[in-house]
Amino acid sequence: MNRFSLSERAILVLYGLTAVLILLVLFMSYFAGSSTNTHILDKEPVLFNDGWSLYREGEVLSETVLPLKDKRFEDSPITIGRRLTGDDCTNGEWLMFVTFHSSVQISIDGRVCYEYGNMESKVFNVPPTAYHFFRLEKQYEGRVLTITTDSPLKKYRGRVNDIYIGDRGSEYIMLVRKNIVTLAVCALLLSLAAIFLSMWILLEFRIKKKKRNYKFLWLAAIAALIAVWSLSETRVLQLVFNNIEPLSVYNFEWLVLIQMAIVGYFLGNSSRYVEKINMMIAPVPVINALLINAMMFMGIADLDTTVIVSHFCIIIVSAFEIFAAIKSRKIEQNRNTGMIISFSGDSVGFFLLVFTVLVDMVRYYVGMNVDNAMFTRIGVMFFIAALGFSELRSNIDLKLVQKQSQTYKQMALHDGLTNLSNRTAYQEKIAYLNASDTGRVKTIVAIFDVNNLKSVNDRQGHEAGDRYIKSCAYFINGFFRDFATLFRIGGDEFAIICSLDDKKRFFAAYDEMQLKYTLADRENINFAYGYAEFDESQDQDLYDTVRRADKMMYECKLRMKKEGQAETR
Repeated sequence: MNRFSLSERAILVLYGLTAVLILLVLFMSYFAGSSTNTHILDKEPVLFNDGWSLYREGEVLSETVLPLKDKRFEDSPITIGRRLTGDDCTNGEWLMFVTFHSSVQISIDGRVCYEYGNMESKVFNVPPTAYHFFRLEKQYEGRVLTITTDSPLKKYRGRVNDIYIGDRGSEYIMLVRKNIVTLAVCALLLSLAAIFLSMWILLEFRIKKKKRNYKFLWLAAIAALIAVWSLSETRVLQLVFNNIEPLSVYNFEWLVLIQMAIVGYFLGNSSRYVEKINMMIAPVPVINALLINAMMFMGIADLDTTVIVSHFCIIIVSAFEIFAAIKSRKIEQNRNTGMIISFSGDSVGFFLLVFTVLVDMVRYYVGMNVDNAMFTRIGVMFFIAALGFSELRSNIDLKLVQKQSQTYKQMALHDGLTNLSNRTAYQEKIAYLNASDTGRVKTIVAIFDVNNLKSVNDRQGHEAGDRYIKSCAYFINGFFRDFATLFRIGGDEFAIICSLDDKKRFFAAYDEMQLKYTLADRENINFAYGYAEFDESQDQDLYDTVRRADKMMYECKLRMKKEGQAETR
């Protein structure tokens, strides 16, 4: 992804506000009061599916075995019951079962002992999916236990799932074991989040650069949120948090967040075609978030309807983005080589994400699953990993390019013989200062020309001439390098550019140089020099200042020739 345009930044701000809205909904749901007793059992649980009776209006209808799905109860609550034996109650066993968006009522001889889903919710108009735990006390021996479930959603009526019985800790261990793959994926996602966060800290704080890049931080946050979502989707987090409504709301709102992640992948895309499609489809997740939350809060539609709306939006977003991605790659491929379309690793990750989301959407409509996001979390994991790898590779490539660019720039502005800045750097500096009124009037320029270089080259060779040039350069630079820059502007010419703020230091160094120059070995150090300070009465620009410094240097050279200190030709 490249630099964001103004409109793309607006989309990011809009997405940020949508995420804040979702966080507010989660905050409200925390106080909704929809909770369940969550106890930890410690002995291997066993299925408690045999010996149940099916009730209608308080009368036994038939014997049954769980799990149960009876279409006769699609328009009414379903009740099952059994008489508890001494073996069921002796060790203080706990029943555990799961319901999907259904209320639950557990009674002993007609006396209600446990209720779930009948409390008013501030968010959902249906009870969240949850595990239920009910302790079989000793006094329940010989009494009839009945379990009644009901759901406002037709697809969840007439169903009773597996019931387990066991001691403390066992259900927790069983749930963890049943979701071991999900826990492994969550561990990988959290590891990715830690890696991305570390990369962001490394790139943003240890490597100095002007522009901040928050992509790794974004990826770290997404990876962490997905890990929490994956745990919540399997209901494992219910064993940690007593209030399960925020977990269910989080799962519900993720249908919006996943759309924002898909659109966000294409923000800043270099292809104009993709950018156009992306900006057209970008408002869909925001509209979806506002629509489904309004429908739920106002009671206009139930959970099934709002999920369908979100799924429809996901299909729209995915279809448009896939079309744009394939079309842009095809255009690019035809423009370059005309060969078969190829995709990068992050593009493959994107297609895998969309595919897994669609697979889980199909699973949601054709079957009953505790984990309706089994494949999505795997697709998201690969999607995030691919994006992270692509971003890391881009940063590495960018750093290499920047390093090479700096190297080439240094080479272009550097004199290899004297290790000073060269004529190009000098001309750029003069042009830069001349373009600024402040820079122009606060500049001093000094010009130096090495004497007798030709005779040194003729008598001792060019290597001796190079040493002679270096000796002169080292001598001059020793007086000015603390506050001014020395340039080699020709074979035997040098220049100094100094700020008027350092005028006193310049003249102090200049006087010291003159004193030591008279005592220097003229065989190794011999040059003429002159300087000029910008003067508005004489100079129209800084180039006039340079000419006056150059003129002063030539006058110095003529005097030295007359005195026999410089060549006469």
